[in-house]
Amino acid sequence: MTLVVAAKIPDSCYPGKQKIIILGDTRLSSKDKSKKSYKQGAIKTNIIHDNLAISWAGNSQHADDFFKTYTSSLSTMGKNEIIECVFAFYKERKRETDFILCFGNSENQDLEIISIKNGEVGLDCSFAWVGSQTAYNRFNEYRIKNIDQYKSDTSQDPIFLDNFFMLAMREVIAEQLDPLVGDFFIQVLYCHQKYFLYLSFYDHIDAKRSKNKWFSPGDPSDGAYSIAIVRDQRIRNIVAVYIYQSNQGLVFKSPEKGGIMKCIESVFYTPSEFTDFLKKYYKVQVLIHSY
Repeated sequence: MTLVVAAKIPDSCYPGKQKIIILGDTRLSSKDKSKKSYKQGAIKTNIIHDNLAISWAGNSQHADDFFKTYTSSLSTMGKNEIIECVFAFYKERKRETDFILCFGNSENQDLEIISIKNGEVGLDCSFAWVGSQTAYNRFNEYRIKNIDQYKSDTSQDPIFLDNFFMLAMREVIAEQLDPLVGDFFIQVLYCHQKYFLYLSFYDHIDAKRSKNKWFSPGDPSDGAYSIAIVRDQRIRNIVAVYIYQSNQGLVFKSPEKGGIMKCIESVFYTPSEFTDFLKKYYKVQVLIHSY
């Protein structure tokens, strides 16, 4: 199980236009049991090309099979053909894996979110989610609370809607009301009306909120942790995570020929050493700041 949400929100850089934000956790589970380690996790959104991102929840093997089979051909399909392809696969695999399709702006299409779940195709959604009902209910409580706060404060710029969605997902990850949803959350954004990308950001979960107690080299007694999510914009299929409490770096990567973005590497380095490691072995040029 997992939780992925996608929404259209105002694009403060382009008045009158919208952008898409996608958030999802990284915990993998099988038969109602979560994997034993966050190092066995996966990113639940694959960026296929500049104007297409596909998210999933449910059976991870089915999702892996889908991306292995169709990643190369999706780039040559039109929007309707992509929707038909994903829906056919969804039905073929007995509806065990749900999908969210996010389309960016291009010459032949407008910004659009499509949901495929409950045996149906939801067209032109302003908001969509797949995964855990329990986790979503909690996320929605925080989402509504944050949006009400935004609407009541006329000084708020629309850019803060990004933060409100992020804060809601952070609470879900920290609380873990559904133990099959957790580890980290990853953000994808449709930027500059041109392309989808994984967002680089820093985050901290304090001890009072967090139930993650698996950073054994750090301080597992209280569950607090700080992370850096980094990506090189030139390389679409790699995202790195750095955990400060344990001086640990994780590399998430999807195979060149398709597949879900699994954690393929776990190393123990200082921030500068992990930066050098990513550049040397993955050609990823990022800067991970030290505290």
